[in-house]
Order: sequence, then structure tokens, then C-alpha cells
Amino acid sequence: MSIGEMPLGSQRLTVHSTVSSEGGPAGAAADQAPGAEATTPWTFDSMYQAYAQFVWRNARRLGVPSAAAEDVMQEVFLVVHRRLAEFQERTSARAWLSAILIRVVRAYWRRHRTKDGPRMDPPVEPDSIVDAGAPTPHDSLEHVDAVRELYAVLSCMNEQRREVFILSELEELTAPEIADALEMNVNTVYFRLRTARKEFERIVLRRAAASRGTR
Repeated sequence: MSIGEMPLGSQRLTVHSTVSSEGGPAGAAADQAPGAEATTPWTFDSMYQAYAQFVWRNARRLGVPSAAAEDVMQEVFLVVHRRLAEFQERTSARAWLSAILIRVVRAYWRRHRTKDGPRMDPPVEPDSIVDAGAPTPHDSLEHVDAVRELYAVLSCMNEQRREVFILSELEELTAPEIADALEMNVNTVYFRLRTARKEFERIVLRRAAASRGTR
């Protein structure tokens, strides 16, 4: 059974179909496709326009509630503003932004744990993931259900494995890009990705079985 498509009760979750339409900050352009880097030097405005949705979306996937996602995104782009002159295009902008985002999200959760005790992943709010481009209300509802289920599965995953899974399976970064973003050995990336895929599948199957049992 592939990661891209697994049974989820009465529906099937296609992971990559949810990548580009999970909501995002108002006014931000859709992020660039994997591998589509700028051909001219980046400016802060061009990077924001290209990747604001990418940052917002992956903050949400990493468990940041929608009420805090804008603040996390702002922190990320404050770092971008300070360090853009240091950015060396030995890696992709998406990998560089992922590294910043991971650090900001980890700091967010350290603050969250300090103030509120152990981390609790928030539920996904339907309004934050509606696909405004869906052709019919039925399609829109199916999309919301699929994204909600994806986020629920991600919220159950080990944090380290989830980071690698999101960057590889959902954002399609290469193993070297992920290793650079997470500051780890490429072999460690491959190991975590293998275990993350297995964990993702186990959670999907467990949730599907639980769903059948409640009918």
C-alpha cells in the first residue's frame, strides 16, 4: 500500500492532492512548484510572495494552531529579512526556509510547554483548510475531510519523524535538502523517512479500524 493513497474509513486520502490547497495567509501568492527556484537574486518581497503559503501551510502541519500560524510565519520572515543577504543558493530556498521554520516551530512549542504544560496538538479548524477552488460543495467537503484526516494523522506522529515526512512526502524535498534543513546526516534522513512512512501507515490503518468499529 502506498503512502500517497491509503484507506480512511469510507474515503481514501491522497496525500499529494492536499499539498497546494490547505488555505493560507490572505493575499499571499501560491508557492512555487518543487524545483522552481528564482532565476534572479531573491528580494524579501519576492521570497514572501513565493513562499508565504509554504511557510504557513507547514507551520499548520507541524501542529501550530491557526490562531498562532500567522505569528509563526511572521517570525520566520523576520529571520528571512535579517539573513537574506547570507543566503547561499547551494541549497533551495524551500530547504532554507524549512530550516528556519523548523527552528521557529520548535521554539514555539518550547514556549508552549513552559506556559501550558505538555504539548497538545490542536484540532484542525475546517475554515482554515477549505479549498476555495473546489468546483462543488460536495468536492469541497470531501477535500476538507481529507485534509482534516491528514492533519489528524500528522498530529499523532513522532515529532522528528513528522518533520522528515512532511518535507519529503508532502513538499518533495530531496534527502540532501532535508539533511541540510535539519542539520543531520543524509543516512539519518533516509532512516527517519523509512520509519516515518511505516508510522504514518500504522496510524492511518488504526484510525480506519477505529472508524469502522464505531459504525
